Amino acid sequence: MSKVIAFGFFLLFLAAIAFVSLKGMRPVAELSASNEITGISWQPLSIGGDPIAVGSAMRLQFGLDGKLTGHSGCNGFSGDYSRDAESVEIGPLGATRMACPDRETTLENRFFDALQRTVTAESRAGRLILSDADGKVLAVLKQATPEKVEES
Repeated sequence: MSKVIAFGFFLLFLAAIAFVSLKGMRPVAELSASNEITGISWQPLSIGGDPIAVGSAMRLQFGLDGKLTGHSGCNGFSGDYSRDAESVEIGPLGATRMACPDRETTLENRFFDALQRTVTAESRAGRLILSDADGKVLAVLKQATPEKVEES
């Protein structure tokens, strides 16, 4: 009987350790959602549901320092952002003022508008989904492949 009681206490002890260990853990999806957007170069796949041409130079990166940088396909841009577990707020964007063809300027303006209206940024399976306050998807981006450095 004492072996049964000792074994019962042993199991209770293991359960207590497991409970204490698991208590502070967060779900994997929550961890990846909170850290996955920073330090990654994102390339738009679509803006407002319209696909972006393959090979586009458009890029976006959320820095760990609260700075947003990128390239619209014609102009470089930057701004500040803040993020908590449920939302993201992108501050005013500043951009260079290169002369661009009308088509690129129109796409750039749509990209900037989508960024400014973004309220949530959700990372899933290598995709970043930017949505507005109503949950409407403004843009879908993918992790950009590193650019190749040409040898001289």
